[in-house]
Amino acid sequence: MARASNLLVSAVLFAGAFTVSRWAFVAPNVNIQGLRQSSTALAARGGGEYDISDADIQNFYNSLLTGAGGDPPKGTVLSELVVKFFHGDFTPQGFKRYSGLWKGPPPGNIGKKDIAVGVAKLKEQMSNPMFVTKGGVGYGVDETQKVEDDGKGWVWLAAEMSPGGLAVELFKSVPYGKRAILVAKQSNVDELFQKVNWDTALGNIEKTFGGPQIKQFLAPSPPQQGRAAPQLRLSMARASNLLVSAVLFAGAFTVSRWAFVAPNVNTQGLRQSSTALAARGGGEYDISDADIQNFYNSLTGAGGDPPKGTVLSELVVKFFHGDFTPQGFKRYSGLWKGPPPGNIGKKDIAVGVAKLKEQMSNPMFVTKGGVGYGVDETQKVEDDGKGWVWLAAEMSPGGLAVELFKSVPYGKRAILVAKQSNVDELFQKVNWDTALGNIEKTFGGPQIKQR
Repeated sequence: MARASNLLVSAVLFAGAFTVSRWAFVAPNVNIQGLRQSSTALAARGGGEYDISDADIQNFYNSLLTGAGGDPPKGTVLSELVVKFFHGDFTPQGFKRYSGLWKGPPPGNIGKKDIAVGVAKLKEQMSNPMFVTKGGVGYGVDETQKVEDDGKGWVWLAAEMSPGGLAVELFKSVPYGKRAILVAKQSNVDELFQKVNWDTALGNIEKTFGGPQIKQFLAPSPPQQGRAAPQLRLSMARASNLLVSAVLFAGAFTVSRWAFVAPNVNTQGLRQSSTALAARGGGEYDISDADIQNFYNSLTGAGGDPPKGTVLSELVVKFFHGDFTPQGFKRYSGLWKGPPPGNIGKKDIAVGVAKLKEQMSNPMFVTKGGVGYGVDETQKVEDDGKGWVWLAAEMSPGGLAVELFKSVPYGKRAILVAKQSNVDELFQKVNWDTALGNIEKTFGGPQIKQR
């Protein structure tokens, strides 16, 4: 999920910089007006409210050609998605994911060499995809009306929440209602990858394309070291006449970049030097009781439920809206309440949050953690006795997934922490912008390098 506060992150999940209390998600350089034409204008050309024109697609493509190319940075949700879904072999029988040891560093963790392999496979598949998901036509149409190829010559990489978490697919038709991340001319995929702006692509994970849009809020931030940088904030309020002048996963409009940095976190406390840690007998990635308290304090906000349409609200619904039984979790299989019906809405999110609170107070399933980073599984514990309960995320074979811990989730993406004896205290004041940003950072492990 991003650690260095003075660096810009290439920012789903779900980008940003320090603010007093919030983050924002806005794709830099995207012609928002083109992507969100009014229903009146669309009706004039015979389209629906969420119709996407050829000009909209070109604008979306142009917004991606504002970077330096290369591979996505190590440690981001996007680089991990590329590796998980493209590092392997594509066969007529299906995709066989790579099952060897990631190259790191450290070995066993996804590193630059693994990402390079994933990107090469992604380019290969975008040029000649073996598996294509149907799309096109319009938002909310019946599956029988969708097509594999709309004949426009574009190939898309788009994300969607699956039962196993965030997952990506390739399309040769407009991925209405999905999280369109990349688009390329199938006849010239190299053109995209030579200039791709990975910050813009990562920001696209937080927006629905050709469907109900995430409402966004831009706020000014002070310049940092004399340089203008992004400040993105996901909020429940609409954007008004506010100026973005400086440096946010989860920033604001800039020529090309995003950042992910948790606001109000005592980063000095969380990132003590190995010298200081050695002085108190800890390892390089040790987490002290003070660090945990600082992390908890950073989550202070206005409370309520996470905003509709974010990676975080969808994760909460997918992994907590259902029944917890001794035999396992039975995910809700009915129709999401929306609006529109069939889509996750506020009522569904409220149920998911209620179940999350219930499980944090008295978890039925707990993942082992604690002790330290990189320790053997046999040394991990279910409960470290400190009285905290954590919600943390990790990339699984099916995409981004979340688990509960009663010990420090070293090396995971710690999203929330609460006092198990008083979970309500967290949810009465939780800052969901901070929590969403935490998805982009590793807790008690090697930090994400940002640019």
